[in-house]
Amino acid sequence: MAKKAQTHMAKKAQTHMAKKAQTQTETTDLAVTNADSYAIVRAGGMANLAALQANLGDEQLGMADLDRIGVPAGGGLQWEIPTLDGAESVKAIEGVIVAHHSLRIYWKKDIEEGGAGGPPDCVSRDGKTGQGDPGGECATCPMTKWGSAKGGEGRGWACKLIRQLFIMRKDDVLPICVNVPPSSLTSIKQYLCGLGKKGVFFHGAITCLTLNRTANKDGITYSEVVARPAGELDPASAAFFAKFADEMKPLLTESAPDGSEYRA
Repeated sequence: MAKKAQTHMAKKAQTHMAKKAQTQTETTDLAVTNADSYAIVRAGGMANLAALQANLGDEQLGMADLDRIGVPAGGGLQWEIPTLDGAESVKAIEGVIVAHHSLRIYWKKDIEEGGAGGPPDCVSRDGKTGQGDPGGECATCPMTKWGSAKGGEGRGWACKLIRQLFIMRKDDVLPICVNVPPSSLTSIKQYLCGLGKKGVFFHGAITCLTLNRTANKDGITYSEVVARPAGELDPASAAFFAKFADEMKPLLTESAPDGSEYRA
């Protein structure tokens, strides 16, 4: 009888684990949706933005024309989004990432000494090759090593690595640029890797960015960017944004970083 009871309990445990695994799979699967409600989809893509082209006239669209959003200081939990009526505070930024890239910015003077108040001494458009002083390959530069901050006496990096996320929101026909600081790079990388493990391209998902208040080992409070998927696009919508992502590439290299990417 005891053996029979053990067998029954084992089967019950296996059934429970199977149901739990099934529930976990269901909760981690992304809901598939289309992007018909997105303004850029209704407009037909960047090549068909007649109003934008008419308003610009002979001017060319550039990186400086995109709204750039920075992480708030002091552990703030709301994003500040520029609008025609002034800044709008929102708890989440939701949309499709149509492009992203890394860049580096370096000031000889530490930020606390006012270094970030002027043009950077060295910049890198791709996060790999610096232009300026010291310039050269970023991978071998001592300023990109941990512990190089504050003249080698502080934690962190003297040269700041930033990832820019270009996000197309539902009601916009141009993406906004979210500047992700060094403290949130790991979080964003994990999110992008997570999408890849599911076979989802970054432009094939709807992404939601929120802010989490945290503190470093020195007790300094700051805001960390948290990314999560809010849905997966159907094949037609994903193909549309894949093409749009290709159209965005020329904008990413048309201007060098000026330091505002870190100050924003």
